[in-house]
Parts: sequence; C-alpha cells; structure tokens
Amino acid sequence: MIYYLILPLFCLLLIVVQTAISDILFFGKIGIEISLVVTIYAGFRLDVLRGGLLCLSLGFLLDCMSGSISGFYTLIYILIYFVSMLASQRVVPDKLIFIGFFSLLCVLFEALMILVMHPLIYEGDIFRHVVNTSIPQALVIGIISPAVFTTFRRVEIVLGGRNAYPIK
Repeated sequence: MIYYLILPLFCLLLIVVQTAISDILFFGKIGIEISLVVTIYAGFRLDVLRGGLLCLSLGFLLDCMSGSISGFYTLIYILIYFVSMLASQRVVPDKLIFIGFFSLLCVLFEALMILVMHPLIYEGDIFRHVVNTSIPQALVIGIISPAVFTTFRRVEIVLGGRNAYPIK
C-alpha cells in the first residue's frame, strides 16, 4: 500500500532530477530520460499493476511539466512499458548489452513518435531538431541504461525484492 502512496512523489522527484542532470551536464541541449529507463525496467521486472501505474504516473507528470500534447508522453510510456513486458517474456532480459540496445531502440521510437505527431498537431517541420537531439540522447541512454538497471536491481535486492536475482 505504501508503494501506491509514495509513487507520485517518487515520479516527481525523478523527473526533477533528470531535468537537473540534463541541464547541468548537457546545458539543456539533450535530455537524459532516466524516466524512460525506469519505464523499461518496470516492463522487465514489475507486475502489471505496479508497472502500469508507475508508467502512467511518469507519463502524466512529463505531460504536465513539458507542455506538450496532452497525453502524448503517457501514451508513449505505456506503449514502451507493454513492449518491454512482452520482450521480457520472449528473451532473457538480464544481458546488459540487450538492455542497452533495447533502451536505445525505445528512445528512437519515442523520437519517431514525436516526429510523426508534431506536424499533425502543430505546424512546422522539426525533423532536423529531432534528429540532432534524439541520436545523441539515444546513445547516452543506451550507454547508461545497464548501469541504471544494475543500480535499480541492487536497490530492489536491498529493499527485499521477492523475486530478486542478479543481472549478468
């Protein structure tokens, strides 16, 4: 029950921290979406109710804070969560190379969704901007996601995760 009470606070804190890290390290040029890595982690490790609520909360708060199309990040995060959940059932998601590559693909999927949806809602072409920011962002996320997964896994083990097993 405590999970559901602290979930919105955790999500808000995560979004604030990821925004601060992006501003400090990259001067706001690219964003490091740790929330996307958390969504992928939820798809790999959490049950449907907990993971779905986590992704819904993260997407909703990103929608509120980014000022983008209403429900856009919520839709993307829920889609990525379900794709991650399906991928975890088909392959062994414990390999760090798979985690990095899958995270890279998820960031590129998000960029593709932005590229497709933005001209439908707003006017103007943002192709060059999306390509210039999303490729470095995807590479950074692909590199740091195995470390983030390992950290989350260790925290889960310390907190007494019921199905804790090590990442190889």
